[in-house]
Amino acid sequence: MTTLAHDPALRRRVPAQARSRATVDRVCAAATVLLSESGWSGLNTNAVAARAGVSVTAVYSYFPDKYAIVHELSQRYTERRLVLLRPSFVAIAGGIDLGAWLTQAMTAMAQMRVDYPEGVILRATMQASHELRDLQQVGTMLIAVEMAGALQERDAQMAPAHALHIARTLLTSAVAMIDDCTVWNGSVMEVDDLMVAESILMISLYLADALTQKN
Repeated sequence: MTTLAHDPALRRRVPAQARSRATVDRVCAAATVLLSESGWSGLNTNAVAARAGVSVTAVYSYFPDKYAIVHELSQRYTERRLVLLRPSFVAIAGGIDLGAWLTQAMTAMAQMRVDYPEGVILRATMQASHELRDLQQVGTMLIAVEMAGALQERDAQMAPAHALHIARTLLTSAVAMIDDCTVWNGSVMEVDDLMVAESILMISLYLADALTQKN
């Protein structure tokens, strides 16, 4: 399949009215449930329409295929993560102690797994399919760019490329570690606080060294 076929920005009608936005929300919610039950291979527009209680035509009005639906879910997840992390970006730009910043950011990320387990399901779906991994990378890059900007505000001598490299390394490492710090307990996501603390220590050692380099 071509990249064009998977680019919803070129093919999807944006909902303008409240009723249309509600339909899109129902489709997204239904798709998330289906992903949790059947995975990527079990997701299709007919199943989504049935679970959402809307017609297949209504689904196609906004999403040409299941890739477009997951693209929307990925965008929503990235926006949610940005809202969560932006206060920590302001803090790091303002000169907060690095250990306190990492504690704030990683604790918030771990708590998001508990409060928004749909994100865990979505990430697992994107990781399991080579066709969807680019969506996860795009989301990570968007967040890394904002984090890099905060690092440069903290240290005006830091080269942009170096700041972005640090940000991407931090995000990738933090997400991987938090994956191991959060586990399903029945239908509930729980956080191992001791593992989070150890993860913060490991990343803080990297960050302290990385920030001494300007290029």
